[in-house]
This record gives sequence, structure tokens and C-alpha cells, in this order.
Amino acid sequence: MVREPLLPMESLDRAARGELDRAEIARGLKAAALDATDDLVGALALEAADHAARVELEERERDALAALERPTYELPTLTDAVDLAALYDLGALLAAQGMV
Repeated sequence: MVREPLLPMESLDRAARGELDRAEIARGLKAAALDATDDLVGALALEAADHAARVELEERERDALAALERPTYELPTLTDAVDLAALYDLGALLAAQGMV
């Protein structure tokens, strides 16, 4: 169950270190016509740090699995209901990764 990172790698690194530019976050909120309160900006910075930690964890786990030298396959997280079309899509992804 893989999720694509929501931020570019440089931003993920800064988020993990707690060094995101809060003024930039506030500008983005204002550009989206949202009230850029200190609480909201802080909450978004913490959310980005949590996301960065999750991405780092996934990378470490990927490395640990690769060290086992066993076949592994990655499928995306499904956010909608799993219907027949979704199962076919997952099957196509597995086949593209070499699963037979």
C-alpha cells in the first residue's frame, strides 16, 4: 500500500527537520482565500512533518524488504470503493511489476 509523497523531496527534508517556511505556508493559505491563523499554519507544518516521517518510514521498510531478496510488489492506496475495475487495475499493476 504505497502513497506518493505529497511534497517535493526538498520540502519533505525541510518538513522532517521542522524547517518549513511558515510565511510561505501563510501566503499559500491567503492565496487560496483562507484565513492564515498562526494555529492553522502551525498545524499544517506539523502535518507536513508527520507526512515526511511516514515517507521516511516507507523508504526504510522498502530497504529492509529489499535486503530479504524476495519478490515484492507495490500497490497504491485505494481511497475509493474497491470495485471490479479497481481490482483489474491492481492486477495490471502487479503484472507490470512481474507477478505471474
